[in-house]
Amino acid sequence: MLDLRRIREEPEAVRAALVRRDPALSALLDEVIAKDRLWREATSAAESARAAQREQSERIAAAKQAGELGRYRREAGPPTGKEDARSRELRRIAESG
Repeated sequence: MLDLRRIREEPEAVRAALVRRDPALSALLDEVIAKDRLWREATSAAESARAAQREQSERIAAAKQAGELGRYRREAGPPTGKEDARSRELRRIAESG
């Protein structure tokens, strides 16, 4: 089994070793690298969404404590649903791999 960290750090060295075993493995390495890139991007987006959600929760708690929750809701507007879309994308990538 290949270490994903090594693939990320030394893709050409890994490719050369795989090609010595079987030239067809080069295409599979490209697929692994592409899926890893998608996974890392989706994970980063999900973590950003979680951070935004935590920040929003803290603002709501502060507004509630200050007795200004109604005003806060009017200013914030309806939810966008972006976090849900990011979570679905992360799940899709995890299930496809």
